[in-house]
Amino acid sequence: MNGTALAYCALTLTAAFFAGNGIVGRAVVDEVPPMGLAFWRAFGAFLIVAPFGAAEIWRLRREAIAAWKILFALGVLGMTSFSLLVFIGLHHTEAINGR
Repeated sequence: MNGTALAYCALTLTAAFFAGNGIVGRAVVDEVPPMGLAFWRAFGAFLIVAPFGAAEIWRLRREAIAAWKILFALGVLGMTSFSLLVFIGLHHTEAINGR
């Protein structure tokens, strides 16, 4: 598979995952609280991505430790807050309106 085809596949999967996130979030709205859903989403993503990047992160650990404040802020504002707000919103609307 060449680079262009791989890029199109990655973009298609990204859209599918975002759509699936809203559908799953709405489907389990009564069983799982928004914070739990945000946690399990992040934890699941970590488990999927970690095998591909763990060695590189370990190699660059000094740089990551030096930039811990910005990495922490990006993690809280980007991943955690966004997911939490989406899942809270899904408590009050249909999945089609979640994005």
